[in-house]
Amino acid sequence: MPNRYQSDKKKIGDLLQSRLVVPDFQRTYSWERSIVETFWQDLKGFSEKYPNETFQREEYFLGSVVLVDVGAGPRQILDGQQRLATGTILLAVLREKFHALGEQRAADDIQTRLIGHFDTYTRAYHKNLEINQYDRDFFAREIQEPAYSAGYAAPAPSIISHDLIRDAENYFKEQVGRDLASIGTNDEKLRYVARLQKIVTEHMSVVVVWSDDEDEAATVFETLNDRGIGLSAPDLVRNFVLKRAEGRNRDEINQNWAQVLAIEPDAAAEDFLRHYWLSRAGDVKARSLYREIKAYILANNLPSLDLSRDLSAEADTYASILSSDDDDPEMKELLIGLNVLGAKPLLPPLLSAYKVGTLNDKRAFLANLMTLYVRHVVIGGLEGSKLETFLYDLARRLRQNRNFVTARADMIRFAPADNDFTAAFRVASVSKASAARYLLREIEYNRRPTGGEVQINDLPTVNLEHIYPQNPITGKWADHDQWVYRLGNLTIMSRRLNTTVKNSDFATKRPLYAQSDILITRELGGETLWDQAAINQRQNRMVADATAIWRFV
Repeated sequence: MPNRYQSDKKKIGDLLQSRLVVPDFQRTYSWERSIVETFWQDLKGFSEKYPNETFQREEYFLGSVVLVDVGAGPRQILDGQQRLATGTILLAVLREKFHALGEQRAADDIQTRLIGHFDTYTRAYHKNLEINQYDRDFFAREIQEPAYSAGYAAPAPSIISHDLIRDAENYFKEQVGRDLASIGTNDEKLRYVARLQKIVTEHMSVVVVWSDDEDEAATVFETLNDRGIGLSAPDLVRNFVLKRAEGRNRDEINQNWAQVLAIEPDAAAEDFLRHYWLSRAGDVKARSLYREIKAYILANNLPSLDLSRDLSAEADTYASILSSDDDDPEMKELLIGLNVLGAKPLLPPLLSAYKVGTLNDKRAFLANLMTLYVRHVVIGGLEGSKLETFLYDLARRLRQNRNFVTARADMIRFAPADNDFTAAFRVASVSKASAARYLLREIEYNRRPTGGEVQINDLPTVNLEHIYPQNPITGKWADHDQWVYRLGNLTIMSRRLNTTVKNSDFATKRPLYAQSDILITRELGGETLWDQAAINQRQNRMVADATAIWRFV
């Protein structure tokens, strides 16, 4: 009968002298510079707290490691691989420093005892730590193979985790190199490097939890990580899906998950999984996402391969949405607007539309989603949580019933009515620059039905101009804050005005406005005075544009 689990305290050096492998379903190397810095600062802080030989009786606790120990062969790391990989990276840097300082015996000791070893029985050389399949070869060549080896050639990074591995290595090189530069003799430098090695291997400890039963170890792993200690929902789901998968399907499942993990940055993969699940199941809180997905998989006996294929296909769709990439020009323009607004709550229903709709369905649906978002959030300033609940349920229902007519009717019922929208628009202030750029671009295009002489595609680089300035040279109006962000006081420019002109009075800027290639800006050249009444009049003129643009089609 297998042991449920056992635990013990281990030194990092003891762990790294055994054979360890990170399963392919685990995450790639993900420690960014800030976390590597903390690792180094903790080590240095420990060394400085216990100077000379006083550190010999002390230890520094690094956290927990979860292992599966099935007897023959290497032990699997279910949790703690980031710490062990980072420790190996630092030891590899110390190996290189020993070599550079002429102490080859110490360099060889790190290499053969802590990084790799020769099995005299099998006559094979083994890496002590093998990380997951996406990083394994790069890590072996970049870190585990000595750079002073004959014929060594550094590998080329191909994914973001490779860059992070190299960045951690370079950071440790910089820090150790800086410290050594301030130390006098070669013997003193060697003692310093040896001290660092000893602290890492003999005085940094972890609590190791292990089991000879994979399911028990996985339960410990999930418990630790589902309580906010470590892994994201994609990591937990991938672990669970692969654990349930048939062995012959695991390679394809890993390839499918690579598509999910390719959505950069890392947080986007977590956003995608949540948005994907919201589009299937309706509202679910991020903290319970993994538990809900796991329960659904078990309750419906959902095959791991089917789920991974669906995730891969929709991850590709999600990445295209985020990059505003669509072959249809009208969809592309709508996606640009969505991303400029940062309207993330629209993504789950949009994923559903991409899954079940035709191109015409998607066009009309996204246009209506944008209308709803502008009316409710950008202009209406209404409660966002109610809109999110509505949108997530809309996404679930659309995916199930494929009824775009009903979806449109539901959006119309939920959205602010025409009269409420126009009333709010007349007095709307828009302090978020990206939202103001989007609104003004749409108004510009509405006044140029065929696009006219100018295309304003790269919205983030379009310059937002406050006609009455944010920081006026000639003094502020008494009610400055009430007017400076009013939509009628804003326009867009293809060229940035210099600071002096930007903050000057209207008379100074008016000739520049008159020369603009953007119609709503050029029209300002016909104004003779810019005051509160002029702002109201201009914004009232925009109401006709707003009702024509943000309507349900």
